Amino acid sequence: MPVHDILSVQLPDSYWVVRQKETHAFVGLVSITPYRDSIHYEASYELRPEFWGKGYGTEILESVLVYSLYALGLEEIYAETQKKNAASIRILEKVGMRFLSQIERFGEQQVVYCLKKPLTSV
Repeated sequence: MPVHDILSVQLPDSYWVVRQKETHAFVGLVSITPYRDSIHYEASYELRPEFWGKGYGTEILESVLVYSLYALGLEEIYAETQKKNAASIRILEKVGMRFLSQIERFGEQQVVYCLKKPLTSV
């Protein structure tokens, strides 16, 4: 798993450096931070272009979502990307996130996705 070198602090903010397991090459950054509404939390990732399209985004986001929902105890987590970023949208959908809304921010159309913790039966 490429997610290690954890540089985490307790909520509200958690940040990680992501390195390739085999070579320790810097892959990118991932974080859990308060969403712009100050109510929810957002998972965010940035990968170096040479690692795009190789499955790192999916693996990283899956790991962060599991950590957010189960280790940190969040009930749901958001992610936001530009509407024109088809690759990131595919990743968000692949890991089970669902479209929530479309907004304009930073002068661009953004799409907001959400993953809720599954209900457990009693």
